[in-house]
Amino acid sequence: MLFADSEHRVLQSADAQLIIHAIPAMYADQIEIAAPPSPRDQQAIKPFFTVSSLEDAEKAVVESGGLLCGPVWPGPSLRVRNVCDPEGNIIHLRERVA
Repeated sequence: MLFADSEHRVLQSADAQLIIHAIPAMYADQIEIAAPPSPRDQQAIKPFFTVSSLEDAEKAVVESGGLLCGPVWPGPSLRVRNVCDPEGNIIHLRERVA
Protein backbone atom coordinates (compact mmCIF):
# COMPACT_ATOMS: atom_id res chain seq x y z
CA MET A 1 0.00 0.00 0.00
CA LEU A 2 1.41 3.33 -1.05
CA PHE A 3 -0.89 5.56 1.03
CA ALA A 4 -3.86 5.22 3.38
CA ASP A 5 -6.11 7.59 5.29
CA SER A 6 -9.73 7.43 6.50
CA GLU A 7 -11.12 8.07 3.00
CA HIS A 8 -8.57 6.51 0.61
CA ARG A 9 -6.26 3.58 -0.02
CA VAL A 10 -3.67 3.82 -2.78
CA LEU A 11 -2.27 0.56 -4.12
CA GLN A 12 0.58 0.64 -6.58
CA SER A 13 2.70 -1.74 -8.61
CA ALA A 14 5.18 -1.18 -11.40
CA ASP A 15 2.30 -1.39 -13.90
CA ALA A 16 -0.67 0.29 -12.25
CA GLN A 17 -2.01 2.44 -9.47
CA LEU A 18 -5.44 1.94 -7.92
CA ILE A 19 -7.08 4.53 -5.68
CA ILE A 20 -9.93 3.20 -3.54
CA HIS A 21 -12.32 5.77 -2.12
CA ALA A 22 -14.50 5.21 0.94
CA ILE A 23 -18.21 5.06 0.18
CA PRO A 24 -20.12 7.92 1.88
CA ALA A 25 -22.31 6.72 4.75
CA MET A 26 -25.56 7.65 2.99
CA TYR A 27 -24.72 5.06 0.30
CA ALA A 28 -22.81 2.59 2.44
CA ASP A 29 -25.79 2.13 4.75
CA GLN A 30 -27.74 0.64 1.81
CA ILE A 31 -25.11 -1.99 0.97
CA GLU A 32 -25.64 -5.39 2.52
CA ILE A 33 -22.54 -7.54 2.92
CA ALA A 34 -23.47 -11.16 3.41
CA ALA A 35 -21.40 -14.04 4.75
CA PRO A 36 -20.73 -15.94 2.60
CA PRO A 37 -20.62 -13.08 0.10
CA SER A 38 -23.43 -12.54 -2.37
CA PRO A 39 -22.14 -11.35 -5.77
CA ARG A 40 -23.34 -7.82 -6.53
CA ASP A 41 -24.15 -7.31 -10.19
CA GLN A 42 -24.38 -3.53 -9.81
CA GLN A 43 -21.01 -1.96 -9.10
CA ALA A 44 -19.04 0.98 -10.41
CA ILE A 45 -16.18 -1.06 -11.88
CA LYS A 46 -15.30 -4.64 -12.72
CA PRO A 47 -11.54 -5.08 -12.51
CA PHE A 48 -9.79 -7.54 -14.83
CA PHE A 49 -6.58 -9.21 -13.65
CA THR A 50 -4.29 -11.47 -15.62
CA VAL A 51 -2.92 -14.21 -13.36
CA SER A 52 -0.16 -16.70 -13.98
CA SER A 53 -2.32 -19.58 -12.68
CA LEU A 54 -6.10 -19.49 -12.62
CA GLU A 55 -6.09 -22.47 -10.26
CA ASP A 56 -3.81 -20.69 -7.75
CA ALA A 57 -5.86 -17.48 -8.00
CA GLU A 58 -9.11 -19.38 -7.41
CA LYS A 59 -7.60 -21.00 -4.33
CA ALA A 60 -6.50 -17.58 -2.99
CA VAL A 61 -9.99 -16.14 -3.58
CA VAL A 62 -11.67 -18.93 -1.60
CA GLU A 63 -9.06 -18.83 1.19
CA SER A 64 -9.63 -15.06 1.49
CA GLY A 65 -13.40 -15.46 1.94
CA GLY A 66 -14.48 -14.79 -1.66
CA LEU A 67 -16.46 -16.95 -4.06
CA LEU A 68 -15.97 -18.46 -7.51
CA CYS A 69 -18.78 -17.29 -9.81
CA GLY A 70 -19.92 -19.38 -12.74
CA PRO A 71 -17.83 -21.55 -15.02
CA VAL A 72 -14.35 -21.10 -16.47
CA TRP A 73 -14.74 -19.86 -20.05
CA PRO A 74 -12.25 -20.60 -22.81
CA GLY A 75 -11.26 -17.71 -25.03
CA PRO A 76 -8.69 -17.12 -27.73
CA SER A 77 -5.44 -17.87 -25.84
CA LEU A 78 -7.22 -17.25 -22.50
CA ARG A 79 -9.17 -19.03 -19.78
CA VAL A 80 -11.36 -16.65 -17.76
CA ARG A 81 -13.47 -16.77 -14.61
CA ASN A 82 -15.46 -14.31 -12.54
CA VAL A 83 -14.94 -14.33 -8.79
CA CYS A 84 -16.19 -12.08 -6.04
CA ASP A 85 -14.35 -10.65 -3.07
CA PRO A 86 -15.67 -11.03 0.51
CA GLU A 87 -17.89 -7.96 0.02
CA GLY A 88 -19.47 -9.31 -3.18
CA ASN A 89 -17.59 -7.16 -5.71
CA ILE A 90 -17.19 -9.10 -8.96
CA ILE A 91 -13.67 -9.44 -10.37
CA HIS A 92 -12.65 -11.03 -13.68
CA LEU A 93 -9.56 -13.26 -13.69
CA ARG A 94 -7.83 -14.43 -16.85
CA GLU A 95 -4.97 -16.80 -17.49
CA ARG A 96 -3.03 -16.87 -20.76
CA VAL A 97 -2.82 -20.30 -22.38
CA ALA A 98 -0.90 -21.58 -25.39
